[in-house]
Amino acid sequence: MKLVAIDIGYGHVKAVAAAQDGEGKRVSFPSLIAPPDADGAIDTIAADPYHVRIGQGDETPDVAHRVGLAARDAQVAHRPQGDRKLEGDDARTLALTALRALGARGDVALALGLPLAAFHAQKDAARAAWADLTARVALDPADPRRGYLIRVAEAHVFPEGIGAYIADGPMARSILVVDVGYRTTDIVAADGRRGLRIRPDLSGSVPYGMSSVYGYAARALSARLGVPISPNTVEAHVQGGAAELRYDGRDVGLRALLDEAAGFLAEAIEAEIRRLLGTERGFLDAVLLTGGGGQALRDRLAGLHGEIVVPDDPMFSNARGYLAMLERAFGDRATGAGP
Repeated sequence: MKLVAIDIGYGHVKAVAAAQDGEGKRVSFPSLIAPPDADGAIDTIAADPYHVRIGQGDETPDVAHRVGLAARDAQVAHRPQGDRKLEGDDARTLALTALRALGARGDVALALGLPLAAFHAQKDAARAAWADLTARVALDPADPRRGYLIRVAEAHVFPEGIGAYIADGPMARSILVVDVGYRTTDIVAADGRRGLRIRPDLSGSVPYGMSSVYGYAARALSARLGVPISPNTVEAHVQGGAAELRYDGRDVGLRALLDEAAGFLAEAIEAEIRRLLGTERGFLDAVLLTGGGGQALRDRLAGLHGEIVVPDDPMFSNARGYLAMLERAFGDRATGAGP
């Protein structure tokens, strides 16, 4: 059975598969969905544009979508909708695309994550929504017309932030995980000195993430150029490593706008952390910065603590942690140590 962990973020989907006969695979793509014939949609050459078809159960996969980079420029592209992030059609489309991109077929054990604030209220419904889910999935043009049957034989749901702690936290210590995502920044206090323990009283969320940085730059550029510039356009330039945006034959600086916006975001995050933790902040062993914005804000959040840890691939921290917990569950079962 293939073991897969998927972190469905509002900005990006990050998915990792357990190693089988070699190194485990991973994929990441923007959390964007559009109809197959959406106006403005183009296919990129530099990365995988996902054209996915999905069929319920064993039905021929006839419901088509553009997903990820293939949907980025579509006028009607949308990101996951609703407050119950693992239970809707959007989550299903994104996760099934990731599963097939990882080569999944047949039975899969799947690990997913929920924000800490929603975990206890939604985990059972989320697990039920995925347990025994069966679908035929095809990625065009590589897959055959009938695609491949994927069945979620087991579904596990973990709290976001804890995945990052398991994957990258200095273990057996008191750690504050600051997960800088696309739409929000999650703050999770975890203590591993006497078994892993979450501190809800010291945890919370900031309703801002990297999308606020792209949005700020997009509004400033729109005012300067007199034409609408979308946050998606700014994000695409940033991810491409561009420090400038070229429009109408001239270069317009991006770096200063992004730096200013990142400063505002860091101030909001630091203020909330100081409010949540108070003097408890001084008793932390370290602060773990993860998520798509973890590296970008490292220097701006240096005043939070004397030890700031940023993993090599902070964007995948939660997914790697979910996979580690899933592998441990299967290992315990195999040795009789678990239920």
